[in-house]
Amino acid sequence: MEKEYAVIFKTKRQLPMPDAYIEMSHHLVERVSKLPGFLKIDSVADTEGRGISVSYWSSLEAIKKWKEEPLHLEAQKKGHSEWYLDYTVEICEILKSYRK
Repeated sequence: MEKEYAVIFKTKRQLPMPDAYIEMSHHLVERVSKLPGFLKIDSVADTEGRGISVSYWSSLEAIKKWKEEPLHLEAQKKGHSEWYLDYTVEICEILKSYRK
């Protein structure tokens, strides 16, 4: 297995979520899917404002470039000021993966 990394983004969002948040989320997924080193993303959210997104990457350098992507920087600012009550980001190396 080639090295893979996961960025785990756990959030507690402001409710109700504004349309601008949903629109930005769609734009971010569209943009990130075109970046070198991006593999996939999985996201879930509940009705109480908790959410988790896990994006998978081929390198730490690709993750760094995503963090510096202009659209992502814009979303981060909005997240800090308007959209999130709390969040955490964890970056992990995938050591093993299997499925049924």
